[in-house]
Amino acid sequence: MFSWLAANIGTVAVAALILAVVILITVRLISNRRKGRSSCSCGCSGCAMQKQCHKNK
Repeated sequence: MFSWLAANIGTVAVAALILAVVILITVRLISNRRKGRSSCSCGCSGCAMQKQCHKNK
């Protein structure tokens, strides 16, 4: 087990880094969504999905 880990430490480190970035992006998107912010930050006036994002409350 340890020999495999030592032989593949670079791959494991890169995979862990990519996983951490994906998790951070997902948390940020969820946080923005809960706060009512747009995920694309370009405004909703011309967006085709406007009624899906901001339903009447």
